[in-house]
Amino acid sequence: MLQVGICNAKDLMSAARKRRASDEKLKRPCFIGLYEDALAAGPKVYGNVEEAILFSFTVANGAFKRTSRNRFGGFDKVTIDILRESICVRDHFAVHDLAVSDARTAAELFSKLSGECKSAFDFYATDLCLKVTAMRRPGTRPVVVIDEQKNVLQLMFAPFVLPVRPSTRREKWFYPVNSGLRRILMRTAVKEILRLNEAGDSSLERREILLVCQEARNALERCSNFHLETYDAFARAPRSYSVVRAMNLLNRSYFSDHALATVIANIADSMLEGGIFITGSNFEAGSTVNGAIYRKQSNGFMPIYASGKGSPVDDLIPKTIAPSHSLIRSGTHG
Repeated sequence: MLQVGICNAKDLMSAARKRRASDEKLKRPCFIGLYEDALAAGPKVYGNVEEAILFSFTVANGAFKRTSRNRFGGFDKVTIDILRESICVRDHFAVHDLAVSDARTAAELFSKLSGECKSAFDFYATDLCLKVTAMRRPGTRPVVVIDEQKNVLQLMFAPFVLPVRPSTRREKWFYPVNSGLRRILMRTAVKEILRLNEAGDSSLERREILLVCQEARNALERCSNFHLETYDAFARAPRSYSVVRAMNLLNRSYFSDHALATVIANIADSMLEGGIFITGSNFEAGSTVNGAIYRKQSNGFMPIYASGKGSPVDDLIPKTIAPSHSLIRSGTHG
């Protein structure tokens, strides 16, 4: 069997109209270059199509760029309540929001914090992949998508759209034509396009695609304290923070315990004493967040709030012993 993709704006418009709900996934893989087209078309593409385009797109470390507006619901509300009491009273502080995908949830948190703290903070939204480049030799079909570190993320050979990393074993074996075409392209067209790009060949057609939502673009333009940076969570952070948020990143479905421990150690190393660490995971917008909020102390983190089943990686987070009354509240929040 084979699976064709969504390769152009006309196909995208048609697929968007056929969705039963504005938050429904696209039924076929979509060329990531259409993200900018969807953003430019605005409401003409029938709601949150950028989210649907990102749904099956993976970055170099294997994590998905899945996201949605209003994703964390009541968990965000509790986060703001805790920050109001413990962090917003400071003259100035820095916030780090990790793995923000196209930064729509980061823009939401920034807006809520701005309502509480005005401009008394700097907000750093980071992700491993914020910009990609689509490259093609003139007059040929293969298109190669790379990130800023030149990792190949996606191939398009119309009418096929091929992730370099099949998202599931079923996808790899259920569509043998797609798998075979991917292998052939990686050994031929992709290899040649990468060689030409490395040589700086001006004949290559190159198009940069910024994977950043409109709300974050507006914040970047209007607010000097909103920052968007490319950052790998497996590297040491470039500065210290009073608040770190890592949502839908610390997942065992993405990384081994050893890899997760590395990320958590980098987070701990970047945080100031008394800072707040926010982490959790959920599925679609409004679903229960299994997460927790911790306070950084010299010898670890003290849990001060739990939602749903708590953080899925709570056992990997070095903790101080917290008396039972110190858990300020718990609950189930979408």
